Amino acid sequence: TPAFDSQSNNPSTGYATVSLRNLGAQRTLTLVNGRRLPPGAAGELRDISIIPAALINRVDILTGGASAVYGSDAVAGVVNFMLDTEFEGFSVGA
Repeated sequence: TPAFDSQSNNPSTGYATVSLRNLGAQRTLTLVNGRRLPPGAAGELRDISIIPAALINRVDILTGGASAVYGSDAVAGVVNFMLDTEFEGFSVGA
């Protein structure tokens, strides 16, 4: 689910985050192609709006005890955005 932090105004922070199991975005590990997404403007929260939607091939979500393999960042779970690495040329949407 999309999440907003406690500093939101009319819930709008200007960036999108992921919160699994309603434990907060800081407890959800966000990966892109298996690598950690760099922190966003609000400290340790990851801004998922920087991921180009046209290049997303699939999204893997891991919750439960198996997410402990990723460390203490993944208390709520792991969201892994897999991008299309075979993309060439351009794409037009209307």
